[in-house]
Amino acid sequence: MSGFLDYHSYVVRGSVRDNPALERSVMMCNGVSQWVQLMILSRHTAQQRAQVFTKFIHVAQRPKKTNKKTKNGQKE
Repeated sequence: MSGFLDYHSYVVRGSVRDNPALERSVMMCNGVSQWVQLMILSRHTAQQRAQVFTKFIHVAQRPKKTNKKTKNGQKE
């Protein structure tokens, strides 16, 4: 329920200030975004930038592998 209240607080206030969970999430997302931009823009040619961009697209399209365990402790 805390997640909903955090989100509700953000919608009402329009800010993540005084909302540590959302603030951390936004900071993490911004950090990843800046890293991706740096990786793409650090290439010298448009073709190299396109290759890096394409690689990120392919990585993002991969399904996330979960590490779920069943009740008896075995992996699914």
